[in-house]
Amino acid sequence: MASYGPPWRVASWEFQHTCPRVSETRKRPASLHCFLAGIWRRSMRTLRGGCLCGAVEYEIPDALLYAGYCHCSECRRFSGSAFSAFGGISKANFRVLKGAESIKHYAKNANTILGFCNVCGSSLYAEKRQREMINLRLGTLRDTPSLAPQAHAFVGSKAPWHEIRDDLVQFDGAPSPSQWPRTASDGPASRS
Repeated sequence: MASYGPPWRVASWEFQHTCPRVSETRKRPASLHCFLAGIWRRSMRTLRGGCLCGAVEYEIPDALLYAGYCHCSECRRFSGSAFSAFGGISKANFRVLKGAESIKHYAKNANTILGFCNVCGSSLYAEKRQREMINLRLGTLRDTPSLAPQAHAFVGSKAPWHEIRDDLVQFDGAPSPSQWPRTASDGPASRS
C-alpha cells in the first residue's frame, strides 16, 4: 500500500468499515481502537478448518478467547462423544471460505444455533446469538490453536462412564466468561 501521509492515518482508513464499535459507515478515519485491532489482526496467525468431506472450509485468527471441554448431554449428543472440545471466537472473526450453502443450522434454543455440514454431518460450531460468539468444535481445525483447552464445563452432567483424568478447572455448570482461566494452569482444580 502506498503511503502518502502519516501511516496511522492511511492504515486507519482501511479499518473504518470493519470496526465492531461503529454500526454506520463513517467518512472519517476509524477510531484508534480499530487501527490497533487492524494491526493486531494483520500480524495474527490464521487457522483453517473444515468438515470431514471438505465441502465446508473456514478460517479464524489464532485468537480464541477461551477453550475447553463441554460435558453437557446436548453437546455429547451433537458430537457423538463423551464431551465436546470447543473454543470461543467472535462471530465477526469466523469466515467461511467454501461451502456456506452446505452449512445447515438447527436452532437448539433462542440463543444457540448449531451449525453442521449437510453432506457429511460434521458438527462445526454452536453460534451463541446474545454474545455474538461462535463456539467452534476444535476437532474441525486443521491447524493447532495457541490456546489449549483450559477447563471442563457441565461436569455435573457428564457421562457416568467417563472419568476426567487431567488437572484442568472443572465447573458443575456453565462458567461465566470471567470465570475462565487465562491459562490452563490458572485456578483450582474444581469450581461450581
